[in-house]
Amino acid sequence: MSGTISEEVMFFVTILVCAIVFFALSVWCFASKNPVHFWTGQKVLKETISDIKKYNRANGILWLVYSFFWFISAFLGLYNLKYGAIGTCVSGAGIFILMIIYNKIYKRYLRTEK
Repeated sequence: MSGTISEEVMFFVTILVCAIVFFALSVWCFASKNPVHFWTGQKVLKETISDIKKYNRANGILWLVYSFFWFISAFLGLYNLKYGAIGTCVSGAGIFILMIIYNKIYKRYLRTEK
């Protein structure tokens, strides 16, 4: 090695940071006493959620699973940059799946007046 950081290591560190951010978001969801929100700017009021603990737990699981795909992509990149890039593209595209699942979570725990 000529004293430079390899592309694989730079890729690994970069994607690992992303994975850690998503993991930290999941921890925040699990720990929050107030309803968490998706990053769309939507403010979720306590009064609108029927069970805040379950709602936050569902969101925490959502972000935890998402972070898992980023962790896998980081380690794939250490093995082979092409595999890591594919994993990162799949993980990045997964944001659309996150939005769909979040909307289902929100609707499930949305308080309905009877």
